[in-house]
Amino acid sequence: MKLSESKIIGLIALLAVVGVVCGTLVWRQSQPAPAEPTEQVSITGYLGGEKIGLFDDAKFKALAAKQGIAIDYRKAGSLAMMDADRKGMDYLFPSSRAAVEYGNAKGVKATQSDIVFNSPIVLYTHKAVADGLVNGGLMTKDDSGAYHMDMAKAVDAMVANTTWADVGYTAGYGQFRIDSTDPVKSNSGNEYAALLATVLNGGQPATVDSVARDGKTIASIFAKSGWMETSFRGFVQPVPDLGRGLQADDGGLRIAAA
Repeated sequence: MKLSESKIIGLIALLAVVGVVCGTLVWRQSQPAPAEPTEQVSITGYLGGEKIGLFDDAKFKALAAKQGIAIDYRKAGSLAMMDADRKGMDYLFPSSRAAVEYGNAKGVKATQSDIVFNSPIVLYTHKAVADGLVNGGLMTKDDSGAYHMDMAKAVDAMVANTTWADVGYTAGYGQFRIDSTDPVKSNSGNEYAALLATVLNGGQPATVDSVARDGKTIASIFAKSGWMETSFRGFVQPVPDLGRGLQADDGGLRIAAA
């Protein structure tokens, strides 16, 4: 088959491109690995409690060290860190964009900010509690074994001061509740407050007017928990000693049948 002049030119151009790509790959593979940093830079900052497990992880520390960074931290709630003394702090690591905007409003100006993690609000508890709530109709369990909370029913139950026995967990005593961190100081609690406000507004995003209308109801739900942790890390650590309970994380809520 005789090739036309245009096809020959096209074929030559294609071969030239392939040659350049292959040559680039060979050149890159022949280059020595980048030298590891000779100097370690130490940094410290405020860290939301839910990320402490990551920062304490040996593999994470090793990867940071390879980049010449030694990272230290002080635990602080995502909102509380915006009001804390930041002298000597190199970074802030809150849990949401809302916390960053709150910081901006408080005069905290970051030279750079990035979103590096995204996670949903989840509830967690002992299996016996979850199964009881399934029997009581507050939760469902799908074919994969995952549990799903009907937040509208859960909020109605808390507003009505429903007991644990009435929602299906007969081994519990007192009123059914979902615990969280302090909504004024921690992102987890703040997001839970927003979730409550949305549920009370019929599933629609809360507005200034709806929050003014439902504010006392939201406050009464938080009042069931009594004193609240200011950071998620302190919130989850006592879980093994709680007996039966349910928590959530964004963080975190805990449904605690204390």
